[in-house]
Amino acid sequence: MKRVLTAAVLLAVSIPVLVFSDTVAFPIFLAIYGAMCSYEACSCRGLEKKIYVLIPSALYIVFVPFSARIHIYAFIAATFCYAVYMFLVCAAAYGRAPAPDLLFSAFFIIFIAFGLYSIVRFRDAMPQRYLLV
Repeated sequence: MKRVLTAAVLLAVSIPVLVFSDTVAFPIFLAIYGAMCSYEACSCRGLEKKIYVLIPSALYIVFVPFSARIHIYAFIAATFCYAVYMFLVCAAAYGRAPAPDLLFSAFFIIFIAFGLYSIVRFRDAMPQRYLLV
């Protein structure tokens, strides 16, 4: 029930941000939204106390909306670095954290990052088409 309420509040807050999406508020909102999504993805697998997973995941997903306006190679490089880091964490945390949980959360966070990246890229491709006004 708590996650449903969180989604409802975020949906209500996102409508004004989508109306004014040509400003810098749009990537900032998506970065905050992505950080909350990365925390939820880690907490669903029981990894919210593992700071060596939570902090890099949040930093990666906060960078994604801004990398969409920088260059596509910034996003590809950040995704590659994050994936390599998570594979190294799986190897180094053998026995302390289950590898399937780490890999599932990493995959899910990369999936969320592609979604956030796509939202910004589609919005910037045709600015007037995706406004709610």
